[in-house]
Amino acid sequence: MKKLVFISHTESDKNLAEKLVDFLLSALELDPEEIRCTSVPGHQLPLGERISEHLKKDIELSAIMIALVTRSSLRSNWVEFELGASWSLGKPIIPILSAGLKPSDLPGPLSEYSCIRADVSDASSRFLDAVVNIASVLNVRERSGGKPLSKLKDFLEAFHKWASEPSQAAVLGAGTSGIKMLRLLYEMDIPVVGVYDKRTEAEGLGFAREKRFPVYYGSSQELLRLQSFCRSQPDIRFHFLLMSEQPGFIKFVEDNWQHLSNCLLFRLGKNFTVNFTKQDIYGLFK
Repeated sequence: MKKLVFISHTESDKNLAEKLVDFLLSALELDPEEIRCTSVPGHQLPLGERISEHLKKDIELSAIMIALVTRSSLRSNWVEFELGASWSLGKPIIPILSAGLKPSDLPGPLSEYSCIRADVSDASSRFLDAVVNIASVLNVRERSGGKPLSKLKDFLEAFHKWASEPSQAAVLGAGTSGIKMLRLLYEMDIPVVGVYDKRTEAEGLGFAREKRFPVYYGSSQELLRLQSFCRSQPDIRFHFLLMSEQPGFIKFVEDNWQHLSNCLLFRLGKNFTVNFTKQDIYGLFK
């Protein structure tokens, strides 16, 4: 049975995964079935088996793992499973990091791997080096001509465009009442760039730490630090979901956020958490 190139990614990064598959097929003499990429037609899992069992088999058969690492994929249980399984089996892993991420953002021992950062000037040469490495591991030949370079350019442009487009990143001002909101945002792959509460023991903060969301707590200075982060990212549209009903806190937030052109403030209150649904959240993030 032929060895696989396994591309680990999250469904929300499907467009990037498609461009990466196109590049690999143009650069290497591979058959489509030699690439496993679960969200890309022609490279998906076959029907009739449990997903976890088939993924395990494919990872065991893979000769190399390529990981599309974005803020969404870092929160994905499936990506964590795929990377952990590959690491435990000693598979070669090539992480491709999106803009703003660094190797230390990778979980555990994966942070020690040599990475490709798609937003730096030598990204193209690093990708071409990776192709040589993959060809050697798989014992296949590289393809010549201009098509691989063209497909690589398409992938890098898609990556840059994906990273720089206004994204619907969520910022939570949440205490215990925010736990349902946090869970739904996590399930919906909506990026959470900060969770704030005055109390360190709040249930929402516990979930945030578990899922590696940045946590700010304990003082107004921490909240201003979160605000400073929002200000430093003018190309991202932040949605600040204010769950508190304390007048003083609400005024402080409104006074400090209203001048930020890239931040939308939603005063939801604790009562909003009782009956809201995923459809309500989609409404907020249109």
